[in-house]
Amino acid sequence: MPIVVQFGRFEYVRKTMTKPMASSVANPVEIAPDRPTNRIDALLVLRGLACLVVVIAHCQPPLAALAETGWGWLLAMPGGIAVRVFFTLSGYLIAKGFYLRRYALTPVGLGRYLRNRAARLIPLYLAAIAIPALALAPSIFTPAPDNDWVLLRYLTFTYNHTLPERFNPTLWALSTEVQFYAIAPLLFWLVRGLKILKTMRRALVAVVVTLVVWFGLREAIVAFLLDLHGGRTASFQLDFIRYVYTLLAANLDAFACGMLLNPIAAAWKPDRRTQRLAQGAAIAAIALLFIRCTTWKVAGSLAILSIGPTLTIVAVCLFIVAFEAGDAYLGFRQNRHLSVAACKGNPWRALEVSGVLSYGLYVWHYPISIGVLPHFDKLETTQAIAAFLLQAGAVLGLSTLAAIATRFAIELPGLAYLKAR
Repeated sequence: MPIVVQFGRFEYVRKTMTKPMASSVANPVEIAPDRPTNRIDALLVLRGLACLVVVIAHCQPPLAALAETGWGWLLAMPGGIAVRVFFTLSGYLIAKGFYLRRYALTPVGLGRYLRNRAARLIPLYLAAIAIPALALAPSIFTPAPDNDWVLLRYLTFTYNHTLPERFNPTLWALSTEVQFYAIAPLLFWLVRGLKILKTMRRALVAVVVTLVVWFGLREAIVAFLLDLHGGRTASFQLDFIRYVYTLLAANLDAFACGMLLNPIAAAWKPDRRTQRLAQGAAIAAIALLFIRCTTWKVAGSLAILSIGPTLTIVAVCLFIVAFEAGDAYLGFRQNRHLSVAACKGNPWRALEVSGVLSYGLYVWHYPISIGVLPHFDKLETTQAIAAFLLQAGAVLGLSTLAAIATRFAIELPGLAYLKAR
């Protein structure tokens, strides 16, 4: 969260007025029509799906065995692509808070923004460091310089998983997310000052320019690293992680494009039929994205490193606009909170559960997999696939239980405590 991640949607306070405010692209309607709805939160579902892909990817799918089957490639999930889904969603949702003036660019507004981000992230994040470290790598707490450095990198959100003590390397994504949170107000102030958010056309042009520029930069960096290290070697992999995969600057296209979608989603008012068609196309784009990137992963293609992130951003942007345009952009104010009753009224809302638990799933699945994976042997092809399915089920099941437990024991109490102060 990721996306985080923000890992979860904003919690907005419902407001009602007898007369809605006048609207424009730069100043959208701030009060939605006062009618209760029970819509599925498609972005939360997408976040949950992306988290599931990350979990499966970290269960070490046997690529050689899967390549020998006609269907096994479906299990070779590209986890790095899923993380870019988190980043794009986070860019959109963080900017939405500023765009709808929930957070003002004032000391009070920024203080509220930072408090809410801290309340959402820090309690579970600290637990995700302390508990796995005590169980798997207690030496991180000793005074040795290397250990202190790694722990400091965790606590200052500057960790990347080229560093030692790999008891929970997935926390790198949270470091990148928090770095984005720190500069998000500045980015919003900048794009607002440049009047990029003034019209839908300007925002669309900015999205296209961002995609093209960062695609070119990513291609150039990957080509340079390949030439420097003489191919896709271990040294290339480490530098790719440092300078492309985890670096905030290299992932700013995902966050920035998500931010720039707000005026597009706010201004586009499709009729019901058009929006349904757009939503179907967006779902197809997400499916095709994962199919294409999965085949690249099985084939060992470098395209997943350079082209994959850009395709991911495009697909997620289409998804966000398709599901957030029209009444849906402000519809969260009147939408019922996820509950058993809400799921009975709209069974599709049960799909949101994975999104609600995605933060916990993300931070717990890797430490759990360290204890689970060694218990499954991978021998012949059929045994390898069967073992992979068993271990993925075990990791997912145990991670879900851990996510549920820590949501009620850590996330919600910590959120309530920090927001009350």
